[in-house]
Amino acid sequence: MLVRKCAKGNKVYIFKPRTKENVTYKFSGESISFDAQNKSYIVVSDGAVVKRTDSWITAQSAFFKEAEDEIEKMEVGKHKLENGIVVEL
Repeated sequence: MLVRKCAKGNKVYIFKPRTKENVTYKFSGESISFDAQNKSYIVVSDGAVVKRTDSWITAQSAFFKEAEDEIEKMEVGKHKLENGIVVEL
């Protein structure tokens, strides 16, 4: 499942795979494949896996580093997800 994508147009995503093995996601005219290697969160930048982790905080930190934009941290009660993009309530 796509959890988060860069709102600024960069191809940076956080996925939470439904399976712990090879996964392919198709959305917005593109296809992304990766091996989850038994991890809960996968960060992908320009089609390449940059981080596999079981920690949301670690995944979000890698996402920020790859996005290279002023993107806000997602906080419960302050933000919500719309199609994988964080927006303020």
